[in-house]
Amino acid sequence: PGRAAEVSPAGSGALLYDVAMADGGVTARAWCEWWVYEDRAAALRRFMDESFPGVVMLERATASNFRFRIPNGGGELKICNVFERFEANKDDVGVQSYSAAQTSLEQVFISFASSDLNPEVAALAKPAA
Repeated sequence: PGRAAEVSPAGSGALLYDVAMADGGVTARAWCEWWVYEDRAAALRRFMDESFPGVVMLERATASNFRFRIPNGGGELKICNVFERFEANKDDVGVQSYSAAQTSLEQVFISFASSDLNPEVAALAKPAA
C-alpha cells in the first residue's frame, strides 16, 4: 500500500509520475516493471542490512543502480568478505553486476575537509555573534 506513494516527484517512482503528468497516465507494463524493480530494490536493501550492519545507501542512480557505504566493522570486515557475500547471494538478490572498493586516502581527506569535524568548516557554520 505505501509503495504507490513513491510515485511522486521526489519518490522512487518519479519517472512514472512525470510520464503520468505529461501523458495523463502510464501503461500497465511500465507500472509493473517499476513494481518489479522496487521488489528487487527491497530485496537488495534487506540483503545489505542483514549482511553489513550499519550500511548506508548513498545513491540510487537508476531503478537498478545503487551505491552503498559499507562500514568496515572496526577493521573486521575485509573486502574479500564483501565479494564472498555478494557472490554467494547475487542470484537470490537479483544482482547482475557489482563492484566494491576500499576508500582511498583522497576520499577520506575530501570527506574530512568538507565535514563539520574540520575546524575551518565548523567555524563557517557558526552564526556570527
